[in-house]
Parts: sequence; structure tokens; C-alpha cells
Amino acid sequence: RRFGTRLVQQRRDASTRADPERPLRIGVVSGDLESHPVGRLLAAVLPSLDGVEFPVTCFSNNPSRDDVTDEIRQLTRGWHDVWTINDQVLADLIRRECIDILLDLSGHTRRNRLGCFALVPAPVQATLWGYPFSTGLEAMDYAIMDNAAVPIGAEDMFVEEVLRMPGGRFRQRRPPFSLPVSMPPSVRK
Repeated sequence: RRFGTRLVQQRRDASTRADPERPLRIGVVSGDLESHPVGRLLAAVLPSLDGVEFPVTCFSNNPSRDDVTDEIRQLTRGWHDVWTINDQVLADLIRRECIDILLDLSGHTRRNRLGCFALVPAPVQATLWGYPFSTGLEAMDYAIMDNAAVPIGAEDMFVEEVLRMPGGRFRQRRPPFSLPVSMPPSVRK
């Protein structure tokens, strides 16, 4: 909460959309859109979204590129490399893209853009996956969690409204590599 009060936070009227008939546009801001657990999670979820009904635009805060980055780029409507621009310029870009729901996938981890979220560039803002605690930002509407990350009764530890994903908030797929598995020493004879 102290972190959130240090940033200038503005609220916009979330009820107004330029064109309520158009599909909801989802924006994703992360410094981990690569071969990182967050990048792999996003790559696993994107195919289940209808790219026409819910177009996704990514705002990547990382100059690194790999095969997961390429996969995510192919599964989204738009891609912006934003590691060289400041929070205000990023917020303006998000507004120009008419993003309706903006997801933070970094939280308080490296390469985060919480300063941009404090400027409220989208009517609905939520944090997911990258950090299992509150961002401290009043401008962040939701923290998408599960019962393992936020036990029932611990919601008061969050500035955001806690939304719980049924069955957990992670959807993994098998990595494209395998490691040899052997019996643990505790069960060897």
C-alpha cells in the first residue's frame, strides 16, 4: 500500500467505451514474454481465447526473444516492444490501442510497469501470474488468484479485489523437452 501511495494514481470512468459493439480488447503487459514460466503460461492460454471475440495485444518490456516469444506473437492481434519508453508514453499507447482489460503479468518482479498501471490506461486492470501478492495500487482493480495463493480470509492483504480462478490460476502444458527421471535415494535399496 505504501508503494501505491507513492505513485500518482488516476481513475477513469470505466463505464465509457468508444464503441460498445466492438469486441473487448485485452492487453497484456509483461517483462517475461519469453521462455519463462509466465511466457509459457500465456502461450498455453492464448489458443483457448477467440482472437476475434477477444483480441489480445502484448506490450513486451523485455528485449529478449526466443521461440516462446515468437509463438505468443503469432497468437496475438498486436505486439509492441515497450522497454525503451517511459510509463506515460506506454499509457498513451495503451489508450490509443483502445484496450478494455489490461493484465499485468509482472507484479513487483523485474521489468514491471506498475507505474504505467498507476496512470490507469485501461478501464479494467488486473494482475495475474507474475507475483502472488498485492501490487499496492488502488488503480489495479483485481488480483486474479486462487485459494493456494490467497487463502479464504486473507483478502484484506490486498488493495485489489481478489478474484479466484476455480481449479487454480495456472494452466501448464508439457515443456518441449524432457529430463531423465530416476528413483529418489530414499526409495533405493
